Amino acid sequence: MPLQHNAAITNWIGGATARRVTLQQAQAELNTVQQGLALRYPDDDRDMTSVSLTGEMESVVGDVRQPLRILFAAVGVLLLIACANAAGLFLTRSSNRIAELSIRAALGASRRVLARHLLIEALSLALCGGLCGAGLAALVLPTGAPVPPGESGSYPGHRP
Repeated sequence: MPLQHNAAITNWIGGATARRVTLQQAQAELNTVQQGLALRYPDDDRDMTSVSLTGEMESVVGDVRQPLRILFAAVGVLLLIACANAAGLFLTRSSNRIAELSIRAALGASRRVLARHLLIEALSLALCGGLCGAGLAALVLPTGAPVPPGESGSYPGHRP
């Protein structure tokens, strides 16, 4: 049975360009090759006169680039608020400890020792917070929806 030509067929091919070759240059070269194929094989390629070339980033994010940017900005603002909150808590705590630090300094502790003590305390709190966050993520991530087989590639039809 002979193959039926259908102009709606789309072939996905992955590849990389040589260094210093722009997407527009590669597009022009592929269009030239496709036009040559259309002339050489007029029965098979008469309706296919051009090739559509898309960069990897565009094929991965596609039409969701703007919503992703908004989401990343919102997450950044949320992290900024959390950091400001933590800094405020540390400032409040240190202002409440002025008497303790004054007594330590009066007993002979140098500024270096006091700074090291406060730094170790802050780093231990940050480490505990990071470990709690990682543990929470380890518990929550398995509950998410799994990626269907064959959909994990960066472009349609890609299979690792």
